[in-house]
Amino acid sequence: MSFEIPGPQSRQFQQYNRSNLFGTLDSTFNIDLNTNQGAVRTTGMIKAFDEDTESDFEELAAVEFYGNDVYLLSANNVYKSATPFPSSGFTKVATPASVEVLTADMKEFNDYVYVSTIPQLGGTMFVYKYDGSSWTTVGSIGSADGNTLLEKFGDSIYVVLNFVEVRAISKADVISTTTGTLDLALPTTYPDGYSITMLKAANDKLWIGLTGAGGNKGLVYTWDGSTQNTPTSRFDLDYGVVAGIIKDGIPYVVDAIGRLMRFNGASFTEVAKLPIGPYPLEGNEQEGHFKWIHPNGITIKDNEILINIANDVGGLDTTPEKLPSGIWAYNETNGLYHKHSVTASDSGSKLDYGQNQIDRAGALKYIAPSNGSTSANGDIVAGGVFYPGSSGTRKYAVYYNDVLDTTQKYGYFTTIKIFGNIEESWSKVYATYKKLLNSGDKIVVKYRTEEDVPTQADITWVDTDTFTTTDNVSAYAEGDEVEIVRGEGGGKCAHISSISEAGGTYTVNLDDTFTGVTTNTAIARFSKWVKAGETTFDDGMQWRAFGMPVKNRSPWVQFKVCMQFTGENELYKLKAINESTVKE
Repeated sequence: MSFEIPGPQSRQFQQYNRSNLFGTLDSTFNIDLNTNQGAVRTTGMIKAFDEDTESDFEELAAVEFYGNDVYLLSANNVYKSATPFPSSGFTKVATPASVEVLTADMKEFNDYVYVSTIPQLGGTMFVYKYDGSSWTTVGSIGSADGNTLLEKFGDSIYVVLNFVEVRAISKADVISTTTGTLDLALPTTYPDGYSITMLKAANDKLWIGLTGAGGNKGLVYTWDGSTQNTPTSRFDLDYGVVAGIIKDGIPYVVDAIGRLMRFNGASFTEVAKLPIGPYPLEGNEQEGHFKWIHPNGITIKDNEILINIANDVGGLDTTPEKLPSGIWAYNETNGLYHKHSVTASDSGSKLDYGQNQIDRAGALKYIAPSNGSTSANGDIVAGGVFYPGSSGTRKYAVYYNDVLDTTQKYGYFTTIKIFGNIEESWSKVYATYKKLLNSGDKIVVKYRTEEDVPTQADITWVDTDTFTTTDNVSAYAEGDEVEIVRGEGGGKCAHISSISEAGGTYTVNLDDTFTGVTTNTAIARFSKWVKAGETTFDDGMQWRAFGMPVKNRSPWVQFKVCMQFTGENELYKLKAINESTVKE
């Protein structure tokens, strides 16, 4: 008998996230399923800068395109990059007053860049505008609070304040100081603690999403922009709205438990869900932007919805195995899968392939490539707050994707459980792929027939294939897998070639090299995947058979495929060979 992933009829990889039995993929990290539908590619990000190079930079609150420049909003400053982005680097554009990223937003409107902020919660909300050379104060409102989200609609730009109010700013730069005809103070018939976390325009109306305290209960209102203090319609959700976007004229919202919900004309229904599990992500209780997803942390590129998240799960001390931080992508064919991770590496270094675990996620935006430019790299901009090691001071940073595909990348996927009869003898798995393009390219295939609970440990690198740890990893031996989830070497997997212990310190040698790591710390995840084998550029093949000599008798088998690629390498399918040892 044999089983194919994906099946010969569908020819598509699909991640379901509510089960490890449906779809074809159980988990993903740094892969692209959309560029060439039916094939798997790897992805990578590059760090544009962090607070080490820009001392006034904090969390990325917004990204905007204005006057052929890309603008980034952070605390105290706005940065801009002339096109082609981001090869020209970023320059600082000082704002006229302090910008508090907890509440700030930025939008292009009326041939200016507008910035809204409340420097001190409960204080005065300011709105500024920039014409490419100087800033002007548009106006202010005292005793303000809450998110100051901005959105263009009709001839005005609208701003949120006091958690549940929407105020108009006219082209003449007049901010409504009372809730007049062009303003909306939402009804107070729901409990205290609600705040607006989404303000989007579509279909001749504003879509306004709210979350209740702690993410409990959500609301979506529509408003025509002219009926004073009267929403056009109201939709109740079981969980709070933490971000939202309009795609093809249809609103989508992300709720507090990680569901992506689409408006069907009468209500919001689930189309996908992040594999969060029973514990909520940290930040739902925050009133400002510091949730696990930023209100501006969602965008659209190439018919996919991209969502930038942090994966700190309340109640867990370890990193969720199926929920890496970074940018997740949704399309109707492939479902919701992990596409990009933030990185400690800039364009001239290779410290890691991505950070599975980060502290916070910032804004995210797609920037269309400049016409006629073939040298510009990066068409999505993202913010993230990461740790350079197992502990220490976190770093605020901005990232872009390597669309020119010139850097080495590393990604992987795991399949669903593939079932045979009562018991199977799994003997071999075949991988079919594009002939590898560059020296250093490789595909590593692994399998398991028993599930295990991974162990996470703080490690210290000794050299590029050796580390030490004082955490108890005595349950692991030669052949077991190690994945670096945070710090230098992040985003890559290897297997233990030897392990020893002396005085409570374990020394672990690996079967692969982690280029660029120094003697810094990191966090590693140990698990029991069995390595079936690998194929490299030197093999010159387009398919390879991998033997499964041990731990191969089980009703089911699950595969993990790790890919180290540079350029447009692709994997097409897996085919497992088995024979029933017990007949039904």
